[in-house]
Amino acid sequence: MLTRIPTHYFLSYAHADEADVERFLAVLGPQLETSAEFEFKLWSDRNIRPGETWKAEIEKAAGDCAFGLLLVSPAFLRSPFIIQAELPLLLKKAIVVPVGLHRVLFDGSMDLKGMAERQLFLDSKRRAFDACGRMTGRRDFVLELFVWIRSRLIAEQGQLDKTPKATVGRRPIDGLLSVDDATPAQDLRIKYWTAFRSFLEDHQSKLHPQKPSSAQWYGFSVGTSRGRTAALVFARDRKVGVELTLDTEEAKPLFARLLAQRDSIEAIVGMPLKWREMPDRKVSRVCIYKAVDPRDAGDWPEQFAWLQDMLERFDEAFRPALSHKSGAHA
Repeated sequence: MLTRIPTHYFLSYAHADEADVERFLAVLGPQLETSAEFEFKLWSDRNIRPGETWKAEIEKAAGDCAFGLLLVSPAFLRSPFIIQAELPLLLKKAIVVPVGLHRVLFDGSMDLKGMAERQLFLDSKRRAFDACGRMTGRRDFVLELFVWIRSRLIAEQGQLDKTPKATVGRRPIDGLLSVDDATPAQDLRIKYWTAFRSFLEDHQSKLHPQKPSSAQWYGFSVGTSRGRTAALVFARDRKVGVELTLDTEEAKPLFARLLAQRDSIEAIVGMPLKWREMPDRKVSRVCIYKAVDPRDAGDWPEQFAWLQDMLERFDEAFRPALSHKSGAHA
């Protein structure tokens, strides 16, 4: 039987998120215990005993831990204790894992306290932990997180030449791969979104592009957590698209209110849209697609121009509707 390597990790979280942190740890702990190579040991500020100097204890724990696990949420980002006492120490670590506990925006609209260049971990369905809902979804989220953490630890110890692709079964976890690690399809998407980001910057678009990844989607803020827009690329199906995604608890009534404004919204966009309520799922979407070949780099400027135009039209059409309390245009 192999001896497992003691592996301490530093958990950073906002006390305002205590309930969701407990739910997260309830599934994370048992999953980490299944590791054949590593014996994971949790450290958080709960380990500080009365009478101990909290600053010294945090500095020692951050220095000793193998990696930092950051449970990111709006409360996390506005916590003076985290920002001043924990983040400066943890962001120096070779392995830092920002995990989406609650949804935040990495598109430039939120102050991310030095984490803007860090890849936020979401599951393969692009969900934060609290959006997973049922226990099955939470376990799947943590399983994907476990696979990625394990791959990073193995790579860090020099047992592999480079960080392997994180997979669950044969499914890659999008957004966590470098070009060197990527499959041909993921490599294409990284290059496509990188070129699209440069296109938007060169054309001084009002859109705020995020860091490109290997995902099929490239997200943008519409100024509220009630929804988000994204550009989409499907090389195999030879099409690109733009969509509005609604995935909060109010997604279905909000979709209904938007659908009631269909004529005015489609007038702004300039063409008919696909309205997908998906009543058996939490999420609803509004989409539009264009038949093109994303593998033809010579056609990228025209594809990018269409994506920019549609994203800006979606922003104009949906931002007022989503930001207004009644769901109607102001």
